[in-house]
Amino acid sequence: MSHDNNGEGAPTPVENLEEVETSAEQAPSPLEMFMSTMVTAMKMGEDMVRITGGWATAFGNEVVKSSKLFAKAGEVQGAIMAEKMGQLMEGKIPEYDPSVLSSASELLRLNSEMFTKMMRDMSGHYIEQTNSMKEALATGDWTKVEDELARYAAALDTVNNVNPELVEEAKEKTGFNVENENEYTLLMETPRAKVWQVLPLEEGVVVDNTRKPVMLVSPFMLEDRIMAIDPHNGMSFAHQFANEGIPTYVIRFDNPNENEFARDMSGEDFTDDLADATGAIKAKHGRSVALQTVCQGAYLSLLSMCSGRLDESVDAFTQIVPPNGQTEDPILQSSLQRIPESDRGHLPEVDPFPASVSTLSMQLNNLQNPVSSLIGAINAAKKGPMSSSAAALNAWLESHEIRPMPRKPVELTLQGAVAPVSPEGVLPQRLYGKELSLQRMRGKKWGIFAGGRDNVVSPVSARAPLGLPCFAEEPLTDVVYVEDPKAGHVSFLTGYTTKQGREKNPNNPLSLYLKWEEEEREEEARRAIEEMPLAA
Repeated sequence: MSHDNNGEGAPTPVENLEEVETSAEQAPSPLEMFMSTMVTAMKMGEDMVRITGGWATAFGNEVVKSSKLFAKAGEVQGAIMAEKMGQLMEGKIPEYDPSVLSSASELLRLNSEMFTKMMRDMSGHYIEQTNSMKEALATGDWTKVEDELARYAAALDTVNNVNPELVEEAKEKTGFNVENENEYTLLMETPRAKVWQVLPLEEGVVVDNTRKPVMLVSPFMLEDRIMAIDPHNGMSFAHQFANEGIPTYVIRFDNPNENEFARDMSGEDFTDDLADATGAIKAKHGRSVALQTVCQGAYLSLLSMCSGRLDESVDAFTQIVPPNGQTEDPILQSSLQRIPESDRGHLPEVDPFPASVSTLSMQLNNLQNPVSSLIGAINAAKKGPMSSSAAALNAWLESHEIRPMPRKPVELTLQGAVAPVSPEGVLPQRLYGKELSLQRMRGKKWGIFAGGRDNVVSPVSARAPLGLPCFAEEPLTDVVYVEDPKAGHVSFLTGYTTKQGREKNPNNPLSLYLKWEEEEREEEARRAIEEMPLAA
């Protein structure tokens, strides 16, 4: 019998000589080992070529996206400088505003900061990938090194080829496809806007016309597609209401480049349209409307609420990431440094305005450097192609340009950035020639949602009205403020609208609506009991 030495002098029997002989026969020959190593080396070379080309393509695509925004910013800054120089030459202004140059230098500073961070991110990513390769090399197994390279190359291929196809497919599905009569019906229209009912998409759900109706107001800068980002896969701010059987409507304002009435829209026109739309909805359902508003649309809607024009048709008002206190918002005030001081209270004589300066500045705040964006895309692609909802969100991001806006509503917004609300709650703007006061919000249900990770509108701005002296002395009784530390600027419109998202984040706009609706039902029941005739 064959024996093996166990290292202590005692022989260890080898029970199966046949296995040992078979193992020896299966061991690769030197030539086979050489050929295997050569094949692995060739694959590694191919992977490196794919990685090099893939990085160049992906990085170039990201640079183009960033460059477009900076080019637009430069165009706006150039127009401002040219206008100021023209006014100086014509004697309309006594001297050239030095803040024009300082605001232009702010744009250069932002560009420089992005370049610095880009280099830092690239260096960090290189070190991270180098460490992964070192770990694979430490095993002495070259196939593991090749596997690591192949995985990285495959991720780049997903970023450059697979994901773009998914995004293109998603472009036709995202947003309000109002042409589909099975999903949307037209309620009414004004010279500037159309009001559509959003129908349920979930099987078996029907609209309960006795429930409290909801109307969504466009966020303007973000465009209203963000409120229906992936309706058929359960991610849609609008459809989270509709799929509960709630009568749900959205008012969609026309592109001012295509509609002269939209181009010339004033704050009063905007308010009249809200009043007419909510009035028609109340007439249909017999209940006052719960208004759901987002970002800039939320701020403009607050002005409308304070005018008193909506008192008869709206009794519940929700704002999502609203810039209510722009003079106190560190993010927005930093953005203002990109605008010449003499222009911070008004805009160049262009109508429609090609890009609200605040809109442009906020987009620059939200801009990631190309390397950071690419690294995030590669890491996600290592797990596989993007999901349907991720593709829809990217479709919105890719096609979301700086939308032209009616000049007068932009001016109203900008006035709130340069003049504070008074301690008594008086706003700096006027509508219908009258003073606007936040005191008109007393007696109305008011919800404010802010995100702790919002890098466009600070929670400080969203909650600013609640800290006014007039409300400290006599607090509002029907206001609800929700600040979610994990939420970004569009979280309440995207991830938080799915069933899973609402379960993880129970303090969301839909849950607040349901709470208000239940309170309204209870109040109706109480009144019905009080009005019952007493038994003889």
